Amino acid sequence: MFKIVNGVEVPLTEAEIADFNERERAHADALEAYELVKYKELRKAEYPTLEDMLVAMVEKEEGRPEALAELMAKRQQIKTKYPKPAKNS
Repeated sequence: MFKIVNGVEVPLTEAEIADFNERERAHADALEAYELVKYKELRKAEYPTLEDMLVAMVEKEEGRPEALAELMAKRQQIKTKYPKPAKNS
């Protein structure tokens, strides 16, 4: 590995290489951690609103269960679209 100093290619020191490798590992770890929670953000953006859920529950109690069934089907479609990632332990 090299760096450019005053227009000249100079080899990195062992300390610089170790620092670079550590930053690369930290970046990879951060990306992996984000991938484990990204699905939550994607689901939240598409889930029915709390108001929609409340209305569907009230309609069910009033004898019209189809609204809640549709809402639950939509939630399941979103969960299928954005599955929880498998943990790499």
